[in-house]
Amino acid sequence: MSKYDQRNQKVDTQLNADNINVGLKPVTCPKCKNGNPAVAKFCSECGTSLVTKCPICNVENSVGAKFCSGCGSEIESAGEKIKRAEIIRGGASRELSYTFSGKVHEILNPVDHLMAMANKTTLRFTIDIDEYVIRTEEDASLFKGNNFSPDFKGKLCLTNKRLIMFAYDPKNRYTNDVLLYPFSELKNVKFEITKILLLSVRILSFLSNGNPRRIQGLSDAFNEDWAKVIKENS
Repeated sequence: MSKYDQRNQKVDTQLNADNINVGLKPVTCPKCKNGNPAVAKFCSECGTSLVTKCPICNVENSVGAKFCSGCGSEIESAGEKIKRAEIIRGGASRELSYTFSGKVHEILNPVDHLMAMANKTTLRFTIDIDEYVIRTEEDASLFKGNNFSPDFKGKLCLTNKRLIMFAYDPKNRYTNDVLLYPFSELKNVKFEITKILLLSVRILSFLSNGNPRRIQGLSDAFNEDWAKVIKENS
């Protein structure tokens, strides 16, 4: 590349950068009040840092930003949310896990069944730094729509931010995943108890991005409080 072409390339690069930055507010230094370009990370007058890291997702934001551009959290209250979550967790690990038999097996074959029981699969998921578990349902079934057989079974966790399900396909135990349902994506959340002969079936139903979902749980811990918490945080 000739020197002439190199000079033109530098000019084009600067023009593109200027066009990108048009409309962005200049950053005022919190120490000396000097005005700095929107993309500046340090004050050109006193050297003070002009960026602050979000304590939740570590994305850099301009000094004075109210909400994080990475996760949308309110920056001023982020520290308080983290402290509250740590207190509620009480020193417990942020890693959630669920272990189940991970091998496809034929229940009528005793040998194959024993081999399946010996072969365990563990799903792991780490919750956010400001997240904590409110309650769990150890025996939950997920129905995608109105079918009569569950699409997934596993453990269901309700946190202050979302529903988390450690799921496996009961028909094919090789298929397993961690299903995440943020509160912001859940609509028409309802909880009901349906009597089927002598059984009480507990059902949490909702729309996730327009798709119907129904979760059934067996224990008394799976109750109307699940729907209440989701509605309060949505």
